[in-house]
Amino acid sequence: MQSSTEKKLIIYTALFTALLLNVFKLSVLVRNNGLLAQYWHFNGYELLFEFIWNFLFCLALVYMNLRIIATVPKLALQILLFIFCNLFLAGFANRVGIRIQRYFFLNDMPERILRLGHGIRVLASVVLMGILVKVILLLREKQAKDIAHEQLRNAYLNAQLELLKEELNPHFFFNALSSLSAIVRENPKQAQVYINHLSKIFRHSLHRNEQHLIPLRDELAAFHSYTALLQMRLEAGLQVSIAVAPAYMDYKLPYMSLQPLLENATKHNAASPERPLHVYISVADDTLVVENNLQPDIIA
Repeated sequence: MQSSTEKKLIIYTALFTALLLNVFKLSVLVRNNGLLAQYWHFNGYELLFEFIWNFLFCLALVYMNLRIIATVPKLALQILLFIFCNLFLAGFANRVGIRIQRYFFLNDMPERILRLGHGIRVLASVVLMGILVKVILLLREKQAKDIAHEQLRNAYLNAQLELLKEELNPHFFFNALSSLSAIVRENPKQAQVYINHLSKIFRHSLHRNEQHLIPLRDELAAFHSYTALLQMRLEAGLQVSIAVAPAYMDYKLPYMSLQPLLENATKHNAASPERPLHVYISVADDTLVVENNLQPDIIA
């Protein structure tokens, strides 16, 4: 299937070729005593016919050759069809074009000169359109490589994301159960709140398992529950501030990408009521920013 850019390239090149191969006849207007003027008197309708006929021939050449390439898999058969179809189309355009021109415009130019003029235009059109077909094939090859590269890049990123999920879920589940065990002994009512947030996180994990990109609002909802769990464990040692305008809530980001950032911040920094860890989430220049104050945990 051809892209709109490819179609425009074909049409513009065919128009330019037809104009280039017929514009020299306008010299008859300037030099009435020239060699061409001896055999051909300027006729605007005849010149328009030659231009349109040449343009249609160029289009037929390009689309026929591209069709052969797209439908014939074997190279040897492609070459045979190229030779046969291009010779047939060139001969057809040359012969029919001369007859139409003779019939409608009563052209008194000698047959040999008329055939020579048509033959030169047909040959030049074949060469120029052959170059155009090669350019289109190179562009298609480059586009195919770009698409393949992008697919490989997406596959690599998806594999990394899946690996992160596999590493994160068991680790988080183990820590959550350990914290829950301590909370149940100390504060049974708070344990109910803890279980509620924990269920929201795992529900989010299960429901979004097949989605790699999700809206920011959904990710922040799960992040809020995860933050609540950590704050139950760290109490005043963790303070999280989120300043994101509603306009950004429909923006998408990788699934479960905020949770490991907060986990790493609490893992590698001291977080106590005396030295609280501050985590800030904001948007700057259309970029989601997650930052925290640096206070390395000496014990860790």
